Amino acid sequence: MHRVFTYGSLKRGYGNYGWLLKDRSTFMGAATSEPIFTMLDLGSFPGIVHGGNTAIHGEVFEVDDAVLQNLDRLEGHPLWYQRQPLTVHLEDGTT
Repeated sequence: MHRVFTYGSLKRGYGNYGWLLKDRSTFMGAATSEPIFTMLDLGSFPGIVHGGNTAIHGEVFEVDDAVLQNLDRLEGHPLWYQRQPLTVHLEDGTT
């Protein structure tokens, strides 16, 4: 199983959540990154890059290999988005 931090259209209530995560993942909680990013407006979706002073607010889901592969396809990993390890702080105090 894999834990994935989402901050855009994959969050609950947004379009890609229903298509890729609803009923296919376990919601672990709302989470926030360290303030080490810059968020970019890429038109119809956001992107983040290392460097900056912005904490990213999002959600963490636990997914299996098949869902992770579908997420990578949606995001264009590794050519468009690059999935990277990240420590985030969940609302319950865990990381």
